[in-house]
Amino acid sequence: MSIFINIMMMILTGLVGFSYLMYGRKEVDVFFMVDGVILMFYPYVIGNVILVVVVGFALIAAPFVAKRWM
Repeated sequence: MSIFINIMMMILTGLVGFSYLMYGRKEVDVFFMVDGVILMFYPYVIGNVILVVVVGFALIAAPFVAKRWM
C-alpha cells in the first residue's frame, strides 16, 4: 500500500513541479523554475512516504512564502 501512495505522490509532485517550471519559464521567475525541477525529482531520492508528503507540501508552498517575505 505504501508503494502505491509513494507512486501517487511522485506523479502528483511531478505534475505540480512541471506546472511550476512552465509558469517560471513564462514569467521568467527563476525561483519557480528551480522549485519545479526540485519538485519533479525529489521523490526519487526520498524513500519514506511521510517525508515525501511533508517535503512536498513545503516545496509547493515555498514560492508563495518566499514572495510574501520579499
